Amino acid sequence: MVKSFVILTKGTYDSAQYSRIARRRGPNKAAVAVANSIVATIWYLLTNGAFFEDLGAE
Repeated sequence: MVKSFVILTKGTYDSAQYSRIARRRGPNKAAVAVANSIVATIWYLLTNGAFFEDLGAE
């Protein structure tokens, strides 16, 4: 699920993170790492009342 989501959303921080990790560790570990990053971001946004702003692929 996460892998297909990240692949479909090009030009985002998550897709860049997935690409970097997938080259070194493989696609499965990259998907888990990106999912963990997404969950951590959601937790931070909900607990602090902040707004999401994507950092971009660079």
